[in-house]
Amino acid sequence: MVLTQSNPYARPTSVTTPAAPATDPQIPAAAAAPPARGQSVMARRAIDYGIAVASIAVAVGVTLLLWGVFSRNPFALFYAAVMVSAWRGGFGPGLLASVFAVVAIDFFLMPSFFTGSLRDIVQASTFVGIAALLSWLNLSRDRAMASLRIAKQEADDANAAKDQFLAVLSHELRTPLTPVLGMAMMLESDPDLSAERRADATMIRRNVELEARLIDDLLDITRIRQGKLSLSRSPVDLAVLLRDVERICEADAQAKQIRVRSIVPAGTRMVHADPARLQQILWNLLKNAIKFTPTSGQVTINLSDGPKGVLKVDVMDTGIGIAPETLPRVFNAFEQGGSNVTRRFGGIGLGLAISKALAEAHGGQLVATSEGSGRGACFTLSLASLSSHTPSDAAWQPKGPQTEPLKVLLVEDHPDTSEVMTRLLQNLNHEVSHAGSITAARRLAGTRAFDVVISDIGLPDGTGVELMRHLSTEHHLKGIAMSGYGMEDDVRRSLDAGFHAHLTKPVNVDQLEAAIGELVAYSRSA
Repeated sequence: MVLTQSNPYARPTSVTTPAAPATDPQIPAAAAAPPARGQSVMARRAIDYGIAVASIAVAVGVTLLLWGVFSRNPFALFYAAVMVSAWRGGFGPGLLASVFAVVAIDFFLMPSFFTGSLRDIVQASTFVGIAALLSWLNLSRDRAMASLRIAKQEADDANAAKDQFLAVLSHELRTPLTPVLGMAMMLESDPDLSAERRADATMIRRNVELEARLIDDLLDITRIRQGKLSLSRSPVDLAVLLRDVERICEADAQAKQIRVRSIVPAGTRMVHADPARLQQILWNLLKNAIKFTPTSGQVTINLSDGPKGVLKVDVMDTGIGIAPETLPRVFNAFEQGGSNVTRRFGGIGLGLAISKALAEAHGGQLVATSEGSGRGACFTLSLASLSSHTPSDAAWQPKGPQTEPLKVLLVEDHPDTSEVMTRLLQNLNHEVSHAGSITAARRLAGTRAFDVVISDIGLPDGTGVELMRHLSTEHHLKGIAMSGYGMEDDVRRSLDAGFHAHLTKPVNVDQLEAAIGELVAYSRSA
């Protein structure tokens, strides 16, 4: 399971990794490779020259057998043989085929063919010219193919470097957000603070979550463009999910005195979808509607049954609308309808692009309509409904709190993060022991028993992946990874090492508690 904490939605994902090929550590690959490659090149050149000789032999045999056909043009098959030899092997095999062609014609077909006269020299040179021309074309082809291979390799390297850059950037941006978010959430729940100070803490938390969402959006658009987006589908009640999203955005609507009118029919409306990703789509649509609607406006959410088993969600607003020339570009990445809109409302213009890609990944559609500037807009999400489901098909719901006290080994080298996470876990009634390195964590695990380990991935003396493998093998501990690295490869490595979940910083304490509860439930059922 994978949970991402930077947005109000979590993203469960199952990841598997192919086994790496076995290697013999006693044989250095760099030392062993050159002889094998040299032998391969020599064998290939020998084949090229062999083909040149064989092609001339075939030309002689076929021409003699079918002399009645080739008597008027006895050189035809020899030209073809030279062309094949030169195209296949280059100038060397082509030249060899040319010499053999002249000798074979002179000996087998036309005695005294080559007498040294100017005419004979021209005829013989024709073979060499054909070989040279085909060799040049072959060389040009090889160079073009080599250039394409180099360009592809450079593009692959650039993509890999970009992925690495995004992973490091994500880590460096997320890590300092974790203690800020944790402290803001603790202040929000502190009964001794005045209402004004709790409101200040809420404002801090909301802006930290917004910053984390922007980081997520940048990573999401990269995943989508590289075809790395994955979905974890299950039966989801769209009506329940809409109500959850409405509650999440309730504070934003109240702040602008916007009335959110929800038209949701009674009963269940089931779809087969990734609940977290579907919530992300709906959240983006409602958030945008509130954002671009002026104070005292109205936003309407309408869930309806469409034709042919399709469920439709319309999110309509009385906001600034979309100009006709902008409407075709509204789902483009970084498109915001002009610099005036960007300055007025902020954002980076990725939410709709991501939402449309997610809708299409679910086999659905997301379309936008507007009668023009100042006349509001409507975004319509269409998804195939589940035609039938049993009562056991439970819709996705956020997990409830896990209050059972546990002995937690927290491994985190960032001082502020470790301090805040320790306090948060203690507030959840857990007994926390902190270690700032792999060495300290191993020492603690060897002296006392723990129920769960929560570990950062990047540590001073190694990685949390190495630590989890050791603790899982030696102490049968279950763990949760907590890291600023959140790309697919990072998540996969965590799960393969034995972590039950990978939490991407900044960590939302409610979802951390839910992940701990799920880990405990999983351990008991195993």
